[in-house]
Amino acid sequence: MKIRLRLLIYTFLLLVLIPQKGIFAQVERCAAERLHLEKYQAAEREEPRLQIYAPISTEVSNDLQTISQRSVATLPVVVHVVWHEEEENVSDDQIYSQIEILNADFRAKNCQIPEVLPQFKELIADMELEFCLASIDPDGNPTDGITRTYSVFPFHSNETIFFSSKNGKDGWPSEDYINIWVTNLGSTLGFASFPSNVAPREKEGIVINFKNFGNIGTAIQNRPYHLGRTATHEMGHYFNLLHVFGDDCTEDHDLVGDTPATKRTYSEQCPTEEESSCGTVDMYQNFMHYTDDACMALFTKGQKTRMLNTLINFRASLLQSNKCSSLSGNANFDFTLLPNPTKDIIRLSPKGNTTPSGSIRIFSPSGQILIQEADWPIRQPIPLTGIGHGLFFLELTCGEERWVGRFVKT
Repeated sequence: MKIRLRLLIYTFLLLVLIPQKGIFAQVERCAAERLHLEKYQAAEREEPRLQIYAPISTEVSNDLQTISQRSVATLPVVVHVVWHEEEENVSDDQIYSQIEILNADFRAKNCQIPEVLPQFKELIADMELEFCLASIDPDGNPTDGITRTYSVFPFHSNETIFFSSKNGKDGWPSEDYINIWVTNLGSTLGFASFPSNVAPREKEGIVINFKNFGNIGTAIQNRPYHLGRTATHEMGHYFNLLHVFGDDCTEDHDLVGDTPATKRTYSEQCPTEEESSCGTVDMYQNFMHYTDDACMALFTKGQKTRMLNTLINFRASLLQSNKCSSLSGNANFDFTLLPNPTKDIIRLSPKGNTTPSGSIRIFSPSGQILIQEADWPIRQPIPLTGIGHGLFFLELTCGEERWVGRFVKT
């Protein structure tokens, strides 16, 4: 009886704590800027919107040539899975897929890069940041960089997810790790903490809805937010990037000079040609927009400057952290097909660090295309129903990369 009463109390508190538009209304693509503004209001500080983000933009020279000479930084990540229903306890493979997506996106090696509008191609930036799951926990013990916590809460809010005492999960020290919480956020896809003198350290990190994490498992059925770009977007906020759209056509809305002014969010849209809302072509393929996951492709050089300035000034301790393990980089494009021979499925097994997804075609020796899929997650098995028996070829493409392997279906 006491347990049931406690659960009812917890559920009531969550209904009060989580904004209703995040549960019962339409999807909230990102809550980061809203929550950041609320922190200032809670601290009884009324400042113009841009002043709560602006200080970093002038603290370091915007010399991109100097910044581009630095080596790639690999930053340690810990993923805290806080679950109530079994489906929310996402698999290790789903977590690995999200790390691979972050690395492909931050190194400008995702499959959508060739589709960037021609006028923006020269602005595409390799952010020179990679992410790895931590191999050492705060006590110095080996870890796989993943924690799993059962919660009596059916969903979580900005007030509960960060604290074990509130049935969430305490984060690891933010000076050594980037904390990523994966949980049920109702209708909110994700949010993140901006660098701020009013943000509690225990709330630093990013929070992603389990439905929109990675590109396999629970993400598969959640189109158009099924390719892991929610985490890419929120990681941008973590490094002080703002949304590239605004309520009007103000040029400095996001404090980055090479992102054109736009007042359209493109929420739940994926345009296929030029669009304009402020007299110039909108950069709707930017990760800091609200477009569908399949439409997102790039960060700009100006965003890179702002992000690296933030890393140097507010997140510099991460550069000194030695907590990393694997799953960094996106250098190789080589696979093995398993099992081979096979009866009903085939799986692409990466030989190294590789792309998180690609377009696949399976065809017969005569060249007849039998199966064709775009944006297929690498870690997702490919069903072979209806193609008969014999020798077949599988082609995987991602941008300008191409790989072909053969297998036998018995």
